[in-house]
Amino acid sequence: MTIPPERDHQPGVVITLREVWEQGQETREIVGGLAADIGELVAVNRRLDSHSKTLVEHDGRLDKLEIAQAVVAAQQRPRTPWYVTVGAVVGIVTGLGALITLMTMLGQISAALTP
Repeated sequence: MTIPPERDHQPGVVITLREVWEQGQETREIVGGLAADIGELVAVNRRLDSHSKTLVEHDGRLDKLEIAQAVVAAQQRPRTPWYVTVGAVVGIVTGLGALITLMTMLGQISAALTP
């Protein structure tokens, strides 16, 4: 194989008009597809924005409910254990029994001291 002299061939790459046209058509198709995809993404983005607003509103309402629940829980006294309630009832009954016995004894003492 012989190398032609410099003047017989051009240095570089030769691109024909047909190749340029085909590349332009491929680029046009790709850009058209991307434009359609962007249009779909815009619609999805709008839906997500509306959901985001709804979620923010729900979050605010939940925060208010949690604060109200915490306030109610903080203001509520703990339940009294059952043994404390039983002890209070037994103490009251015992105290009434002692009072009645004391009144009876005082009545007997006063009757004995009266001539």
